[in-house]
Amino acid sequence: MKKSLRLILFFVVTLVAWQTNAAEFTGAKLTLTTPDGEMAFDLPTSGFPVGDFTGYGQASSLVVNSFDVFLNNADTKNVSDVTLHVAMYKQGKTPSADNWLSIPLSYIAGGSWGLEINKDLAEEAAESGNYALELYVSALNNGNEILLNNGGENYKILFGLKKGGGDSGVKWLKDGTAELILYTGNYPQYRYNGDGTRDNTEMPGSLDMLAINFFSIYYDLDPGIEIVDASLQYKIYPTTDPDGSSVGWGRIDCNELNTLVSSRTNTYKSTMNEQKLISADLEPGDYVLRVMYQLIDQNGKYYFFGRDNDNFVFYFTMNEPKEPEISGLSLVVSLTPGGQVFPSVKKGAPFEPINIVDNGPLTQMTVDEAYVFAEGKFDYIRLLYTIQTTDGNGLYMNDIPVQFDDFGNWSCGKPVELLRDYMLQDGETYTLSFWAEGYANSQMYYLNNDGANYKVTFAYGIEDDKPQGDLNGDGQVNAGDVSELYSAILAGNASPEYDINHDGSVNAGDVSAIYSLILAN
Repeated sequence: MKKSLRLILFFVVTLVAWQTNAAEFTGAKLTLTTPDGEMAFDLPTSGFPVGDFTGYGQASSLVVNSFDVFLNNADTKNVSDVTLHVAMYKQGKTPSADNWLSIPLSYIAGGSWGLEINKDLAEEAAESGNYALELYVSALNNGNEILLNNGGENYKILFGLKKGGGDSGVKWLKDGTAELILYTGNYPQYRYNGDGTRDNTEMPGSLDMLAINFFSIYYDLDPGIEIVDASLQYKIYPTTDPDGSSVGWGRIDCNELNTLVSSRTNTYKSTMNEQKLISADLEPGDYVLRVMYQLIDQNGKYYFFGRDNDNFVFYFTMNEPKEPEISGLSLVVSLTPGGQVFPSVKKGAPFEPINIVDNGPLTQMTVDEAYVFAEGKFDYIRLLYTIQTTDGNGLYMNDIPVQFDDFGNWSCGKPVELLRDYMLQDGETYTLSFWAEGYANSQMYYLNNDGANYKVTFAYGIEDDKPQGDLNGDGQVNAGDVSELYSAILAGNASPEYDINHDGSVNAGDVSAIYSLILAN
C-alpha cells in the first residue's frame, strides 16, 4: 500500500510540474492588403526568408490588417508584456531608434495574442520609394524575456510605396478627452485633464512613489459601435533614453465600461478607480511617464486618444529610497465558531496579548487579510507564525505569503488557514505567535515585539467525530481517501475540506499530508 501511495504522490508532483512548463513562441501570422488583394505571412520561429515584393512596383496603398502571435500552451498566467516591435524605413538604410514602434498586444484566447491594426503604410511614408518592414515580438515569462525574432534575424518584408493612401482603420479620437489622477506620495493627488485644463506636465518636486489613482476616457462614437475593452497604456523610462525604446508598454484596464455621461449628449466614459502603483522598481533619477488611452470596439477595431495624435508625456524625479524599516502590520482573522479578531501592531508600540480562550474552542482560525507596512526597498518580506503549547513547545511554524501590492504595502492575496487539525488535541489551549521579517541591503529587519513576538491564546475543539483526512466519509483515513484527493486535484473541483495541510490550495502537498496521517495511524 505504501508503494502505491508513493506512486500516486509522484504522479501528482509530475502533473503539477508539467503544468508549469515555460512558455515559448511557436509562430505568428501577419496579414497585409494591397490594391491587388490580401497577403498572409506565416512567421515561424526561424528560417523565414526576406519577402521581396519591390519588383511588383510601387503600391498606392499597403494596409497592415492584423498581427497574431502564438505560444506553445494556453497557460498564460505567467506571461505578460507581449509586445510587437515594428519599424518601417527606406531600403538600403539601417533603422534608427526613431523608426521602431512598440505596440502592446492583447490576449485573445488559447495562448494567442493579437491586434487588428488596419494601418495604411502608404500614409506613413514620407515619400514614394522602396521600403522595408521589419518586426519581432517580445514578452515576459515569469520575469524572463522570450522572443519571436526569426532566429535572431527579425522578419523583413520589402515593398515599394507610392505616397498616398486611403482611410486608416486605427483612429485617434479627435473629440475625446481623458482625466487622470496621479498619487505621488508627496501630494494628495495630481490631476490632469486631457481637454487642456490643468494641463501641466512637470510634476512638482521629487517623488517617493508614483501611482495611478483614477482615470476616465470620454468619447463619442457612431451608432452601433460598442466599446468592449478600454485601458490606459503607459511606459516609464529615464530621461537619458530619448524615445523610451529600452522599456515596453504597461497596461491598466478600466473596471467600468461605457457609462453614459449625464452632463453631455451622446458621450460615454470608461473608468479605472483603483490605485495602481507604477514606480515600484524605479531607481533614483529623472524619468518620463508616457501615457495613451486605448479603446477596442466589438469588431476588433482600435481607437486611441492622445495629444495631437501622440502620447501624453509627464516628467518627474524619484527620490533616494528611504531607509528600510518595517513599521507595522495588521491582520483580519476569522474564527470558527465565532466572529473576527483584528490584531494590529506598530513598531515601538506596546502590544497586549490577545486571549480568546473564553470565547470557546475553535475548529478553524483563518487569516482573511494581512498587511505589512514598510518603508524603503525590500528584497522580500515574510509574515511568519508558530503554533505552540502553553508551556512554550512549538508544534509547527509556517508563513502567510505576502507580496508587494498596488498600494505600496505587502499584503496577502488569499485567505490562509492557520490550524493543522491533525497536530492539535481536542480541548487543549494553544498560543499563536506571529511576527514580520524582511531582507534588504544584505541584512535582516524585524517587527517582533522586541523579540517576544505577538501572541493570541485560544482553545481548540474538534467539530465532529470525523477523522481528519477522511474525505470519502467511511470513518477511516486510508488509500481510498488518497484516491479521492487525487481525483479532485485532476478534476479541479476540490473543496476546502481537501486542503489537508491548510496552505490555502489543494495540490501535491495535501497528498503528502494525508500520507503522513495514514502512516501515523
